[in-house]
Amino acid sequence: GDFFVPSRAIRFVCEAHQLDQKAVLDIGCSVGQHLIHFGPGSAGIDAVERNVEFCRALGFDVTMTNVEDGLPDFGRRFDAIYCSNLLEHLVAPHLFLLRLHALLEPNGKVFVHVPTMPPLPIVDRLLKRVIGHNGYLASEHINAFTPRTLAFTIERAGFTVDDVVFVGARGRGLLGLGEPIFRELGITAMAVARRNPGFTYPE
Repeated sequence: GDFFVPSRAIRFVCEAHQLDQKAVLDIGCSVGQHLIHFGPGSAGIDAVERNVEFCRALGFDVTMTNVEDGLPDFGRRFDAIYCSNLLEHLVAPHLFLLRLHALLEPNGKVFVHVPTMPPLPIVDRLLKRVIGHNGYLASEHINAFTPRTLAFTIERAGFTVDDVVFVGARGRGLLGLGEPIFRELGITAMAVARRNPGFTYPE
């Protein structure tokens, strides 16, 4: 675990939601930098062959799949599903989110982390000056979210959103007080949601 220092997002999900003790499916797991911090029975999915090979070399249960085509059957369900920097790349985010139900324990949770779009052009310009880039604008991103549209998208796929977090400020003393403002500025947001058992499409 020393090789991959946990990001703020990983610290948040492990401290606030004990994902370090749970079987987590990490979708878009890259080289395992998040997976290494999750609990026993965790597994990953990635579309890049060298990432999958690297994760397997570390001893992780990782499957190579392009999630646009569907999700693999692991023959079991997971306590949580984690996907970071994935939804903004997908042609069909709604379909992807619907498919998560089949892989999640009835009381399981999903954690969806995305770059977000600033609410106003002036904020966009300010962030570009301060950070040096606007994450949501990356050339390979085809969707852009705000905290509200992220929550809406997840809810319309049959989940109940319990929390939308700016992980850079959550639980950090004085900085934490400013979290509602930071969250709306348009850097990143993480939605924490659980399955809505009564979900059906309206007629």
